Amino acid sequence: CFTSAAGGLWCLVSVTNTTDRAVEGLSGLLTLIDRQGAALLTVPVYPPLNFVPEEGTMVLAAYLPPPVAAYERAAAVLTMAVPVQQAKSRYAELDWSVIRSQPGADRLSWEAEVEVRLPADSANLWRVALAVLAFDDQGDVIGYAKWEAEESLRPGGQAEATLTVFSLGPTIDRIDVLAEAMPAL
Repeated sequence: CFTSAAGGLWCLVSVTNTTDRAVEGLSGLLTLIDRQGAALLTVPVYPPLNFVPEEGTMVLAAYLPPPVAAYERAAAVLTMAVPVQQAKSRYAELDWSVIRSQPGADRLSWEAEVEVRLPADSANLWRVALAVLAFDDQGDVIGYAKWEAEESLRPGGQAEATLTVFSLGPTIDRIDVLAEAMPAL
């Protein structure tokens, strides 16, 4: 957890999908614990994207507005992760690439320019979203940014996005880009 300038608390939980298939519907609970080991507050944590590929990492996040009680540590538990059923009809296979990836001079921010393309043989309009996760040199998630296309993409369509992710604390060592495309409603 990281204290914000306003006195609130950003809490990030890193979840890695260690199964041999994609999962969706991640959610969890984060608990702030005092020095005696008593729970002070429990809040839900959610991801910026729904789809987590096999071996992929996703962040679950929550913001606690001020005032935040003095706490000793935070603990989290994953409450749901559902194997993706009928993945081909629920998520388009995106072709995406990082065009440019540039850390800020102080490495407290990182900018990524990403291009996404839908295969021409896709059957639907798709809602496309990206997330950039920032990691410190210990492999902990220390920030994230999300982007959603303003308009649904047609088969064969493409979009470009520039995302800037900011660290909530330590310097950024690396970033990961995640993408998903779901049928537009």
